[in-house]
This record gives sequence, structure tokens and C-alpha cells, in this order.
Amino acid sequence: MHSASATDRQTSTVLLLLPFAVEGSLIVRIARALRRRGESIQCLIQQRDTGAYKRDNLADFEATGDLIDLSLHDPDTWREVLRDEIKTRHVGGLVQVGAFQLYSLLGFLKQDVPSLRIADLIYNPIGHVVRHFLYEGAIDRVFVESDYMRGVIRASTRRPDRCIDVLHSGIDLDAFRPAPASAQPLTLGFIGRFSEEKGPLDFVTLAETLVVAGSSAHFAVFGSGPMETEMRIRCQTGAARHRIVFHGYISDVRDAFGAVDILVLPSRTDGRPVAVMEAGASGVPVIGSPVGGIPEMIADGVNGWIAGPGDVERISALIAELHHSPSRLASLRASARAYAESHFNEDLMLDTYAEAFRGLARVERAAAHLPDLDMVAKNGVPAQTDTVRSALA
Repeated sequence: MHSASATDRQTSTVLLLLPFAVEGSLIVRIARALRRRGESIQCLIQQRDTGAYKRDNLADFEATGDLIDLSLHDPDTWREVLRDEIKTRHVGGLVQVGAFQLYSLLGFLKQDVPSLRIADLIYNPIGHVVRHFLYEGAIDRVFVESDYMRGVIRASTRRPDRCIDVLHSGIDLDAFRPAPASAQPLTLGFIGRFSEEKGPLDFVTLAETLVVAGSSAHFAVFGSGPMETEMRIRCQTGAARHRIVFHGYISDVRDAFGAVDILVLPSRTDGRPVAVMEAGASGVPVIGSPVGGIPEMIADGVNGWIAGPGDVERISALIAELHHSPSRLASLRASARAYAESHFNEDLMLDTYAEAFRGLARVERAAAHLPDLDMVAKNGVPAQTDTVRSALA
């Protein structure tokens, strides 16, 4: 286990800039694991309110004095607060993780602390990615989880020398194990966040279409989020209401994977979803949409299949095959677990993140400046992806 010396801690502290802390957040799990390895990682939250999501109070960070809560300060003082905290805590690198209100301060912070290095961690092409391009002049490095997102950044950046690191995420494989085979009807499940980009209503529509078409499959829904009420009503009143069970929030996601035979991931856009990795580790094959980094995570016929929720004919054929061939499902469960062991290893992920965070301080600093927002509004961002173009329109 790596143990950072006192000198290391004074010169290589990394500060994660979070909008808020949600229970189960991948980046917080990574931060905790790296801290256990001896890395100096601290967190900043922009606000405590997490909306519809369950909050992680980061008590372990707060107990060691490694948490900055900007909600305790007037926004007009955030620049000064951050500048002083960065200097006092010997922060060498900032990692922006979606704290969207802080993008406009990045250039100022680099002027205040010339040695500071900044990276932006971007999971998918929605949300704060637009602000990334507006303020990319103050950003030294970009961290992404997939080759897909590397392509998105490369296609839209103004900087031909942009440094982009692909940090493939992983999970604790020992925390997940395939459940024993059961006599339950073949069950397809949605396990995730009830938000538009995850396509939860598309899963319900798929279930309804399959039921009307005569499929024998059953369906289960686990999760929480801003669309929870709409999801509950649709599950309980729609055409699949006698075959679909709405479970809602579940405290241990392993119980959800133990209740389904196939995970359906009907995402409309996505990065590198943890659910694919957890499903594989649980021996649950995945039917995933051909969007974002999902195709990079699924080997067709090995740990699942690539098919959108609208591809009813193919999904129906897959269900029929597995229904009539239990041995095929058993084989898939074994190969899904084996694939997870070779591709979704948490230790490799932590090594990659640790090296990226340490290397952040070694990046040659880009010229710190604030972008000309009038020019951006007039001319847009060259070679934008459709998502970025529509967001800036």
C-alpha cells in the first residue's frame, strides 16, 4: 500500500470540485479508496442540497478537515475563499467534477495561484460539458471514461494540443457475486436513476410492447430520481402493469441484480455506466443502447448485446431464445462474470486515477485566461458535436 510522506502531502494534494455529494457517487468512492492508499485527496462541495438524490454527507472527509463547503460562504466571496484554501491546503491540482458554478472562477484561480493545475472530469456529452468548452482555456487536462468521450472532446476543442486521458472505471468485483439460479420467470430489469437521459420510460414502453406482443417475460424496476412519480404511475397503470413490479429505491443494489436475469440499459446518452460493470460482476447480461461508451463495455453474446429499446424484434428474439434454453442463460451468466473480471477491475482503475491525479501537477500549464464570451456567443465552438451545438444555440 502506498503511503504518502508529509512532503508529498504538502505538494500533491488534489482537490475535487463537486456540485454536491450523492450517495454511491463513483468519484467519491474513488477518492475514498485512494485516501486509504495514502493519497492526499480532498473534496469541495458547491451545495448540500442534492434534490431527488440521497446525499452523502462526506463525514469522513469532514472529520479529517478535508472538506470545503462553499454553501457556508457568500458566492461573491468564493474566489477569495478558494484561493486561500488552495494555498493553505497546499493544493497542487484541482479536478472539476461538475461544479458548474465554479467554471467561471478557474481562470482567476490560475492567476491567483500560478502553479495550480486544473483538470476537468467529463462523463458524458450533456450538462456541464458546454461550460467546459467556454472555459477550456483555463484547463490543463481533460479526464474522460471512454474513447467515445475522448472523441467528443477532440472534435469540439479549440485547442489542438488538448491533453485527454481516458480513465476506465472499475468496481470492487468481490462485492458482487452471481446469485444462485432460481425458478423465477425470465425477468428483465431497469436498475438506475430515474432521469430522462437514462431512458426509464423507454424501458416501460419496451415492457408494454413486449407484453402486448405476447412475450412471456416479466419486468422489474429499481431506482430513484426526479422521474420517480411518473415511473411509478406508468408501471402501475400501463399495459404491462400485471407483469412489471416497481420496487423504487433499494439500499443494496446487489439485491436488485439478484432479482433480474437481464439488465436493460435504455440510455439516450451515457458515459461508462457503473450498472454495466455491476451487472457483469453479478452474472447478469446486459442489453445496452448503442450510445456513449456503452458499446465499448459490451461484447455481443458474451456479457450482453447492443440493442436500443426500440429494437423490439431483436430483444423479443433474445428473450425467446433464453426462455427456451436455460443452459444458454447459464452460460451467459458465467461469461458475463468472466468478462467483468478481465475488464472492470477496480484495482486497475485506482492505479490509473492515482497516476492521473499525481501527473496533473506535472502538466505544462496552459495560458490562463478567461474566454471571450461575446465571441463564443457569436461564433460558437468549431467542430461541435450535435449535443454541444444545440446546447449553445
